[in-house]
Amino acid sequence: MRNAKSKTKSLTRAEVLDVTSFMAEKRDKSQTAFRDYLAICFVSVLALRRNELVGLKWTDIDFQASSANIFQKGGSYKQLPVPNNLMARLCEYRDTFGASRQYIFSPVRITPVSH
Repeated sequence: MRNAKSKTKSLTRAEVLDVTSFMAEKRDKSQTAFRDYLAICFVSVLALRRNELVGLKWTDIDFQASSANIFQKGGSYKQLPVPNNLMARLCEYRDTFGASRQYIFSPVRITPVSH
């Protein structure tokens, strides 16, 4: 069986830079804005799948080695280097908002569901 390339169009490098630049300017507005900015950066820079991103825990980050241990589709782990500028933003987020929750990209506020 051959691997077929996806026919889904992806963002160009310029488009990714436009989005991340716009979000970077807004990251100081709220914890949600900063979290969303980091999520887009992690997806774009590390080429993570959605499930890999939302499953990323603080314990998966090796701050000394600037790497992330990613739980992949299929149940295995892969170690990815995290660029210094992205690691600096992650540290800034952790230092500003804490790392009290297990998952990095947890909802900032849980809103009750009305019935």
